[in-house]
Amino acid sequence: MNNVRWLAFSLILGCILASCASSTPPVERAQAPAHIWILGDSLTGGLYASSEEAAFRTLLFGKLQEQYGHQIEELYWRRLCALASLEERWEEMAGRPDLVFIEIGINDMANVNCEQIPESAWRARFAAMLDRIRERAPDAMIVVGTIPWCDWSEENPTRDRALVYNDWIRAEADARNLAVADLWAATVERPDGLSAPEQASPFPPRYQGDHFHPNDVGHARIAETFYQAYIEHYAANATRDAK
Repeated sequence: MNNVRWLAFSLILGCILASCASSTPPVERAQAPAHIWILGDSLTGGLYASSEEAAFRTLLFGKLQEQYGHQIEELYWRRLCALASLEERWEEMAGRPDLVFIEIGINDMANVNCEQIPESAWRARFAAMLDRIRERAPDAMIVVGTIPWCDWSEENPTRDRALVYNDWIRAEADARNLAVADLWAATVERPDGLSAPEQASPFPPRYQGDHFHPNDVGHARIAETFYQAYIEHYAANATRDAK
């Protein structure tokens, strides 16, 4: 009789342990994003990580694959230049994403190599782009990144512009109940996350750091910030709604 009771107890305990080991991730499996996009600039392209594996897009995709595995059908990223580039090339992108990360805005500060949108029109056009994405994919989860700190000193007027643009990004995302990844807060006054000339990078045009683009440490911070913004805004909400 004792053996029977012990066997029954063992079976129950085994079921409990198996249930804990296979507990569902924060988002229900049925709601896992199948098509995941990252739209950004040279930072999304990988400058100046030490390798493809260290780029924030690779790290971010890795975190999502860890969570959803084979349920992900598409991992897509696109290096653009600025908001105007995204506007012009949006129709080139085929498909309907389920989860979109947007890393756009650094080159809108003062990059003569990118088409510039007048500051007076930038917020409205950024908002229109968010709506355009939502029109293409009405149920898509969208995570909008603020502009990260790029070694701008307090005396640099570009820093002030970045803060203004970040306020616009947050406001337009909040108005649409979108997640905001605060890349500024994750990077500001943290020079250990910026690339230096002695830190070689394989990415074209093969510069060796510039005290502007992130190094491996910076890329890791950005990936983690994007991921946590997604988890906290969408995954946590989905879990609460399911209860």
